[in-house]
Amino acid sequence: MSISSSVFEYNIETSQRYELVSDQISTINITVKDTLDIDIVGLTDSKGTFLINVYGSGQLNLNLHFSPYSQWNFLYMNRSDEHLSVNEMVTLEAHTTISANYGELTNGKHDKVSAFRLIGEFSHLDVQGASIAFNELKWKFDVVHIAKDSYAMVKNHAVVFKGGTLGLEVLGTIEHGYHRSKTHQETRVINLDEGVKAIINPKLIINENDVEASHAASVGQPDPEAVYYLQSRGLTYAKTMEMITLGYLMPIVDVIENESIREELTQTIQTKVIG
Repeated sequence: MSISSSVFEYNIETSQRYELVSDQISTINITVKDTLDIDIVGLTDSKGTFLINVYGSGQLNLNLHFSPYSQWNFLYMNRSDEHLSVNEMVTLEAHTTISANYGELTNGKHDKVSAFRLIGEFSHLDVQGASIAFNELKWKFDVVHIAKDSYAMVKNHAVVFKGGTLGLEVLGTIEHGYHRSKTHQETRVINLDEGVKAIINPKLIINENDVEASHAASVGQPDPEAVYYLQSRGLTYAKTMEMITLGYLMPIVDVIENESIREELTQTIQTKVIG
């Protein structure tokens, strides 16, 4: 994807509709107070990259609608250290290609539902989430295929620190009659302390035969062999945990092609992990 190196920044504090501008990088700063309703629209044949930063507390109702033949990469960064609830709906029409990336890396208490509706034939969705549970994070992914030849892959990598609670529910549904659709899930969670709570609930509801569907989930301590290898190279245990955590989280930054934004996000993640 060829996009402009210019970055356009928008600040949103009131409920409104925002149309994405093709072939540019947009930074959309959303500040939630009480209840906020935001519609973000990718028009037909549009393409580009955008970054969403979310601040504040309350209820955010976020609707992202991608029209036919649009191609968008976006990175959603939760920057709220307060209590925030998010209901997100992402709709893909025919022949759309969407890369949805999420960073949930704050100290706040958060409840989130991310619903994806593939309503157009040959719609293609890739989701990648990176989360750190410092406090309480509950997040449900709900992917529904309502079109033939649609594709979805949902990947989640999460790290739970001392005092953190994580609940992830990942649901993939292919409705009857939507042949040749594919829905896949992969969730990996590392617990970095004894006594932390992480619950992963993967689900598949398949109502058609001519489809592909899979899920994989794991929860546990860091791989002992990886820990041993890094420590054998002279790293302390603490530094080893930092490197493993960063390896889990950093891939979400790759969606941003602008170097200055990518460096800023890299620094944000490193600060959260290393302090």
